[in-house]
Amino acid sequence: MEASRSRPRLGLLLDALFNEYSSMLVAAFDAECARRNCDLICFAGGLLHSLAGYERQRNRCFELASRESVDGLIVLNLSSAATVLAQLLEGYRGLPICTVAVGVPGYPLVQADNAAGMRSAIAHLISTHGRRKIAFLRGTIENQEAETRFRAYRETLEDFGIEFETGRVILANFDGALGRAATAELLDRGVVFDALVGANDQSALGGMSLLRDRGVHVPDDVSVIGFDDSEEARGASPTLATVSQPYWEIAEYAVVAVLDQLAGKSVAERMLLPSQFVRRRSCGCLSEGAPSELPPVPDVNELPFPEAFAKLRSGLRGELARAEHAARVQSTEGWIEPALDALLAALMGGADRELMSVLDAVFSRTSAVDGDLSAWQHAVSLLRRRLLPAVMRDPSRWLRMEDVWQRIRVLIADAIEREQRTLRRQAEVSAGILTDTSESLITSFDVESMPRALADRLPALEIGSAFVALYDSYGKLPAASRMIVAYDERHLLDLPSGGLTFPTLQLIPSVFPAARRRSLVVQPLFFENNQLGFAVLELGPKRRVVYELLRELISAALKGAELAHRVVEEAAQREKAEKERLEQELEIATHIQTSILPRNLCVQGLEIAATMLPASEVGGDYYDVLPGAGGCWLGIGDVAGHGLRPGLVMMMLQSVVAALGRSDFNAAPHHVLNVVNEVLYENVRERLHQDEHATLTLLRYFANGEVVFAGAHEDIVILRAASGKCELIPTVGTWVGAVRDISQVTPDQRFLLLEGDLLLLYTDGVIEATAASGEQFGIERVCRALERVRSESVEVIRDRLLAETRAFLSVQHDDIALLVARYRKEAG
Repeated sequence: MEASRSRPRLGLLLDALFNEYSSMLVAAFDAECARRNCDLICFAGGLLHSLAGYERQRNRCFELASRESVDGLIVLNLSSAATVLAQLLEGYRGLPICTVAVGVPGYPLVQADNAAGMRSAIAHLISTHGRRKIAFLRGTIENQEAETRFRAYRETLEDFGIEFETGRVILANFDGALGRAATAELLDRGVVFDALVGANDQSALGGMSLLRDRGVHVPDDVSVIGFDDSEEARGASPTLATVSQPYWEIAEYAVVAVLDQLAGKSVAERMLLPSQFVRRRSCGCLSEGAPSELPPVPDVNELPFPEAFAKLRSGLRGELARAEHAARVQSTEGWIEPALDALLAALMGGADRELMSVLDAVFSRTSAVDGDLSAWQHAVSLLRRRLLPAVMRDPSRWLRMEDVWQRIRVLIADAIEREQRTLRRQAEVSAGILTDTSESLITSFDVESMPRALADRLPALEIGSAFVALYDSYGKLPAASRMIVAYDERHLLDLPSGGLTFPTLQLIPSVFPAARRRSLVVQPLFFENNQLGFAVLELGPKRRVVYELLRELISAALKGAELAHRVVEEAAQREKAEKERLEQELEIATHIQTSILPRNLCVQGLEIAATMLPASEVGGDYYDVLPGAGGCWLGIGDVAGHGLRPGLVMMMLQSVVAALGRSDFNAAPHHVLNVVNEVLYENVRERLHQDEHATLTLLRYFANGEVVFAGAHEDIVILRAASGKCELIPTVGTWVGAVRDISQVTPDQRFLLLEGDLLLLYTDGVIEATAASGEQFGIERVCRALERVRSESVEVIRDRLLAETRAFLSVQHDDIALLVARYRKEAG
């Protein structure tokens, strides 16, 4: 350990914080490091070598883990292949390291017994519920844990003499949406199954939701079981039976393994920790601790109750201690004996107020540390079982005990309900704050505004410290970085103008030492393929997705500020020569206009083809497609004027719409449009002192064909597949950027797409295309052209419409933008 550090600092390499498995493990490592007075730094760097999205850019986060930043490393399952993980670990040679879940030769491994847990779950389905046609949602093929669980499924079927059928196994890749799709495929193929087992909770929950939508009753028709025991599994309806991972034990053994290496002690090569099957409603059982699941009533204890209680006291004490461990309560010492004294007094006829007070305090502490409140339900059932023989000879005392026990169960249920209400309230508050934060960040367009924008909102997100550092060049990790935000103990720290330069691998400049123990999250900041820097955020919110959303917001704000700054600098340089200024202005505007057009047009239920053909003078045409779960945002608009300023306004417009759409995907279109208007008005009219404005329509499309839209632009054209005729839908509203407030004239409107319907969005460069005679192309020609080619693919339709428009006009004076989409209702 570095002498400059007052306590050990452990690094945790993981893919992301927003999935349930990683989130629960992070909570466990946070608690364990707090217990052992260690700092924790989580490096959220994505899946290794994944080709999905920009995961390789996220991987650059792992370069920040080094001897300068941590004393030892714990590595979660970052990749499906141990060989890939081994290559990563070579870069940390010399640091104490422990891996979790995936074994790499030469490093200690902490692992849950996936095989035993899955075997017990499958055996329970067969022996208790008589299920023999068991379908399996398989995890990622190359993943070690996924393969272990799948192998245990097969072997358990063989142990019970049930033939393994490949048709009942389907890939779901640990994903809820894929679990839903895989279950739909099983049903559509006519596969018969009476139980569905997911390789993790997410895939099982996705499958269960599909069964519910198809009218298949769980657990009456099909039993469902998952793996991991996530919070979503406990809160599902019905509650999801699952295999509980020993999260807290994994954290404890992994932390000890690294600390022992630091101390020069030998460490076991492999630590295999037991996982446990948890019965719940989805498999057909009551909860784990329901009285109906206990063995038969034992013989009556003939001793007087006080003596019987004294003899039972040691066993009762043990049950409470085990429950405390299972619930992971970091409680004060000495509560068990007072609880037993209060219990005895209540069963002897006294008031139970003291007992309820002690237990309520314990349940509250359980919730405060993200413990498992359901463990207390199980403990209560076991305590009742132990006490039952001692009260059966006295009916009045028996009734008194049942009354007390009922009040205890109500107390636990109330604690669980309070916890759920708190989580829902926190989620609502976080969503509102993040929306407000996104609006503040994306509208600033300068780095200097970021510290205050974050400082004003981080306290409400329960983030006590935040640091943002920038790289001054792209490429490999720079030796030095520039810190532009330093927020600690809920206060902004003073930084030099332009930021504080410091060694990158320190993560936080040494001039800001931490007096208290902290758990931190390191998030890479990047925009597409450009590395911008990194953010260090203190672990706080239970909704870990907050960190990922903040990363995206900060990255987008930095890129926006960089682009705006670049545009301003280039504009200043072009003032030297008018001709050069005009040429470069048009070049930049063209680049802005074309480079921010959407690349991903893959949307559930829509076939989309789009194009934008700039005019020689470059206008401000805008269209966008922002896909998301179950739909997308569509945008179409036109900024008045030609040249750089309309291009800049269009860039602002696209940045604001994209950020708002991603931060709150289900926002109402009129709300997004109002924020866009406020941003453009302030930036264009008050900051730039210009008068540019834009026509703009924003559409929120849902996979069921529903479209909600707001804003004033050209009429929306829908060619109905049933009639083969076009329908025009007027857009109601006014320009954006012209006046400060348009909320009173910006209503939401709706229409519904049916199977095969075509949707056409366009700019005025199409309908106002002018022939040599002065005649305009017009909307009637557009509709006739669309009706002629309606049976073609959307790509052909787009190209034909563009070709007819260009053939009609004599000279193109305005941009031409077209977006054609055909609605295809997906099966199920």
